[in-house]
Amino acid sequence: AIKAAFLRFTGRGVPTLADRFLYPALGVGRLAEKLAASVGAPGRVLTGARVEQVRHDGRRLEGVAVLHEGRSSFLSAGHFVSTIPLTTLVRLLRPRPPAEVVRAASRLRYRDLVIVSVELARQRVTDLTWLYVPDPAVPFARLHEPKNWSPLLAPPGRTHLVAEYFCFEGDDTWQTDDDRLVALTADHLARLGLIRRDEVIGGAVVRVP
Repeated sequence: AIKAAFLRFTGRGVPTLADRFLYPALGVGRLAEKLAASVGAPGRVLTGARVEQVRHDGRRLEGVAVLHEGRSSFLSAGHFVSTIPLTTLVRLLRPRPPAEVVRAASRLRYRDLVIVSVELARQRVTDLTWLYVPDPAVPFARLHEPKNWSPLLAPPGRTHLVAEYFCFEGDDTWQTDDDRLVALTADHLARLGLIRRDEVIGGAVVRVP
């Protein structure tokens, strides 16, 4: 990190200091879209489906019961990849796991995320991939400027900075209304010297449980 900051060290060969990486021109969502498009018959992709049970025989998974568009169905497969939080997955298992496993899972907590994007009447703010903010007086912990990953991620002559607030669902940050979060983020960006307050032309908020 010292070399990168003071000696123009490129970071090549050090995975966490890579100065170049591949990124989809229209954003990371294109990866999921391309994967979905590549699934051919008889396969299918269900979005907006809720897993209601994960059934197993004590050794391996047998299938999942899902609710999709108001209809319940059971899906079996040879392999499963789960991104369900462990706290939820344990509750979905049928047969149910031993009580001590349920208790242990219930003690786990996941951080939640509030993402605040501030749109700016400016060509670009930084040339950085990420910017971490360790100051406890600043409510967000990390920033990025999507335009640095792909010029197509902002309109011509504009850019936006995206701030990440690490929080817990239901706390003060989570419950703060969108307009206030955008204003708060813009104020802190200005105090950090990254932007001028009069450059702000809009914003958006996404809450990620």
